[in-house]
Amino acid sequence: RPADTAIVRAYNPSFDEHGWQSTHSVIEIVTDDMPFLVDSVIMELNRQGLRVHLIVHPIFQCQRDANGELLGLSPEGKAESFMHCQIDRQNDPAVFQQIEESLQGILKNVRTAVEDWPQMLARMREAIAGLEAAQTSASSEEIEELKAFLNWVAERNFIFLGYRDYDLLYEKGEILL
Repeated sequence: RPADTAIVRAYNPSFDEHGWQSTHSVIEIVTDDMPFLVDSVIMELNRQGLRVHLIVHPIFQCQRDANGELLGLSPEGKAESFMHCQIDRQNDPAVFQQIEESLQGILKNVRTAVEDWPQMLARMREAIAGLEAAQTSASSEEIEELKAFLNWVAERNFIFLGYRDYDLLYEKGEILL
């Protein structure tokens, strides 16, 4: 598995092909470990009306070569999430394809949010620092309360999915965005 990619496979296990069988359909995912994986996968499966009966989510420290081939497990390896989900049995190949495609999209979105998080946190810290220099009619107690709230938010009490910059313009005594 090449770095920064996910493998998603949905299927019905059969004894002849897989060496085991189940009354449930199976989804297997291998990707770089990061926050929000399990919740995001479960929410997407629920959105599709698929009931999750089991989810197993070990994290292994994997060493891979330049082509993404697994060399072994090692404490020095990169953390990878292996997810095994069992859902209500599906028999339509189109459903398996839809599951795989939608989960690939969800995993891509999770990666984007996680990779952008440090930049969003830096912008939050800049906003907090800017409050100290801001000329405002707000009382010092209000500024301190706002700073305390924003610091609390920045301490992993909020999931940043994006941010937007606004410029305030002062025109004819009015504040405009």
